[in-house]
Amino acid sequence: MIILFGIGIYMACISWQKWADITIDFGVELYVPWQLAKGKVLYRDIWQLYGPFSQYFNSLIFRIFGVGLMNLALFNIILIVVIAYFLYRIFLELSDTLTAVCVVAFFLSVFAFPQYVGCANYNYVCPYSHELTHGTLFSFVSIYIFMRFIKTRKPILLFLIGMLIGTVLLTKAEVFFAIFPAVGIGMICIMIINKASIYKIIKMASLFIIGFSVPVILFLIYFSYHMPFLSALTEIMQQYRMISEKMMTSQKFIMWVLGLDRPAFNLKMLLIIAGKYLWIFILFFFSSFLLSRLKTQNLKKMTMGLIILALAALLHFITKNTSWLDMGRPLPVITFLLGIYIFIAMLSSNNIPQKVRGLLPFLVLAIFSFTLLFKIILNAHVYHYGFVLAMPASLLLIMLLLYQMPNFLGRLFGDRNFIRIMSLSLVVTIMITHIGLSKRLYNLKTFMFSSGIDAIKTWDARISPQGLCGRLALERIEKIMGKNETFVAFPEGALYNYLARRDNPTPYYDFKPVPVEIWGNLYFASLKKFPPDYVLLVERDTSDCGPRYFGHDYAFELYSWIKDDYKILSQEGSPLSGSGYGVAIAKRIR
Repeated sequence: MIILFGIGIYMACISWQKWADITIDFGVELYVPWQLAKGKVLYRDIWQLYGPFSQYFNSLIFRIFGVGLMNLALFNIILIVVIAYFLYRIFLELSDTLTAVCVVAFFLSVFAFPQYVGCANYNYVCPYSHELTHGTLFSFVSIYIFMRFIKTRKPILLFLIGMLIGTVLLTKAEVFFAIFPAVGIGMICIMIINKASIYKIIKMASLFIIGFSVPVILFLIYFSYHMPFLSALTEIMQQYRMISEKMMTSQKFIMWVLGLDRPAFNLKMLLIIAGKYLWIFILFFFSSFLLSRLKTQNLKKMTMGLIILALAALLHFITKNTSWLDMGRPLPVITFLLGIYIFIAMLSSNNIPQKVRGLLPFLVLAIFSFTLLFKIILNAHVYHYGFVLAMPASLLLIMLLLYQMPNFLGRLFGDRNFIRIMSLSLVVTIMITHIGLSKRLYNLKTFMFSSGIDAIKTWDARISPQGLCGRLALERIEKIMGKNETFVAFPEGALYNYLARRDNPTPYYDFKPVPVEIWGNLYFASLKKFPPDYVLLVERDTSDCGPRYFGHDYAFELYSWIKDDYKILSQEGSPLSGSGYGVAIAKRIR
């Protein structure tokens, strides 16, 4: 436990106040709960695509502890500890202490705090979407409680599982679509194993459904006080309806995330890296076989040394033309094959209930891990969305390396200890490498963009001007605008509203290409009905979504309205020009 505490403290220290991105996404995670804490109502007063749980939960933190980024970040660090605890408990049940400790260490070093790409937010302290991290937490808790139910069969646990998964429904769709089938299949298997009667099946299903309904009904009751019941239901479930919206599923960015922008290339990379994984297994297999045939200790020790050198050489070969950050590509194949293997093992267990029950948690975890990867199915990685979507599958792989594979080879050749040492060396190498990648980026983030309770460090001004331009813009806002005056940032910049503590008079804050294409008429009508006193034009290249610049490549009517009704008073840098970061402040003139 001291090791885990040390890793957590170290990762928190090297990343301190550097978790948030000052341009992309994270501003919404502060602005919306701040507005809710002031008394506004989600969906009615503030637009939101995802479920309501996370924004209201974060607004509760602001109400109790005060409005501040660091208050939220510190609470999220507590949530990291909670996730780590449940990961430890789950993997301890499935393996042993060493494996469980290594799994948690891997989570802390590779997923919880790091930054691997230019955009921050892909960590559990300041995530781009709290719905994703909260949903993941509740999913692991529900898996743990399901494991307890297998052992104790206490009916109340089904109610708790249902309530947790019902809460996941109110977070983010991809997490719900992973945990619901995983636990659902697990429950069906339990009924079959126990040869449950119709009465017991109805009782189990009823307890789950009642628990599942509780969080949904509570939010529906709350929203029904502020809007018609059907409107409340529609808003809560909007993200599930939007999954079928062509504009949401066919955009350039989503194609890249899925790996469908270059399917042939991504499939080729998956197979190449899977082949490299196979080389590692072959080395481990051959090493076990060779050591089992040697008789003298001196010869064994010399051979072990050569094997360790061979592993180092193999790792160098594997990563020579492949980034460490691409090594997660085969995760969908591994988790799928693992799930199939477990299912076959359950079928061939000669109807021994105890053996089947022992395999069931593996099956549930494998299904959850595999289905969570759907969004990055041909482009699986630990960076970007992978900080959540690839996390369970990666931890399963660590367990396979440290526990299942040594045990398998030990049963074949009689000694698992050396193979386990090799596996541990491999896992530690992966962790140290990823920590190094993060530290290299974090060392470049030395510029204090904001301070105090809302402290954010961003890139050194010699690397990127965004921090300096943004801070100067905030200073100009304080000088130009009155405390009760309002502004809207285009195409994205809710962080400026939050840090300046000034409202956006409309419900809308996201003016990137896809939202404008789908809801542009609503946006424009709201802006004309509640025109802000000022507008901010913030540098944001949206070419990952298709059109590059707001007003130049899309949203022409909206941009024309801004030019006609607003006059630029102050400008830092060159926003929306492609010549560097910039923020322009314009005042309403008519």
